[in-house]
Amino acid sequence: MVEEQERPGELGPIGEVREFPGTHPDPVERPSMSAETRVETGPVMIRQAAGRLAAGGSFLREWLTDSRQSPQLGWRMFRRSIIQQSRHSLLGFLLFFAPAVMTALVFIYGRRAQFLSAEIGGVHSAFFSACGMLMGQTFLEAFNSLRRLLQSAGPLLRSRRGMLEPMLMASMIELGLRDVIRVIVIASLFVAFRVPVAATIPIAVWGLLGITLLGAGLGMFLAPLNALQRDIEVIASAFPLVLFTITPIFFLPHEGTWIYEIYRWNPLTWLFEGIRAAAYGAPGSVTVPLVAPLVGLVLFLLGWAFCRFAQPHVVERMMS
Repeated sequence: MVEEQERPGELGPIGEVREFPGTHPDPVERPSMSAETRVETGPVMIRQAAGRLAAGGSFLREWLTDSRQSPQLGWRMFRRSIIQQSRHSLLGFLLFFAPAVMTALVFIYGRRAQFLSAEIGGVHSAFFSACGMLMGQTFLEAFNSLRRLLQSAGPLLRSRRGMLEPMLMASMIELGLRDVIRVIVIASLFVAFRVPVAATIPIAVWGLLGITLLGAGLGMFLAPLNALQRDIEVIASAFPLVLFTITPIFFLPHEGTWIYEIYRWNPLTWLFEGIRAAAYGAPGSVTVPLVAPLVGLVLFLLGWAFCRFAQPHVVERMMS
């Protein structure tokens, strides 16, 4: 009986070793010669770096198959990442609480020391700035984590099939953990500053999810370029300063200034103001944080598809 062999182009299990992950499924057979004897040793399967969309529905089928097979491996990769990070830190697991807790403590002390005493948007400036800083951290962590996805996954992508999805899931689980920590810290800020909670505060929590998805989606669009060009890392290092200037994180600019004009057309401004409106009744539209996660989900899926589309080209450039 002749054993049935896997046909070229069919999907194997996640983690299957292959030479060129994510490339066009149609192989080309070329004779291979021994480097020493110059004798043909048999056909070698070489996967072509043709366009991913040329394969039609196979692109979507492979995407769905990899996604279905990834959760278990993604969870293991998340656990390993958490353990490794905690082992290399003096704080251990408290490392994940440190950025949010330190931000809150700085502004709580600023209020008590009275070097932050003005009011912004009907609340103490320290409370306004602390909440803005935590929302800014949410966006930047999601953006930078997914922007570096292909760069950090390079060795695995070069040797094994379907490793993009587990690494993506591990990153998203870690971002979700950090979001939960920030929600707890923000709740403590409401208690510390005695800010009344609005009945629409669940919408504010929903809006934080929108911030994460928007940052992750934008990061994934830059991930292929970030893996190949070092300039992106340099430019991204200045991005936090730009973000904190044109977004209502620490202050509200005066009308008529050039910063105010940029601020007025910044989508994150609408989202941050909407979250504050839903959380404690500040001026802003509650509709924006309601819609933001849906827009962020679309952007995230598009960025994910773009990473899969660009993956074979990135891997080929990494190997050259």
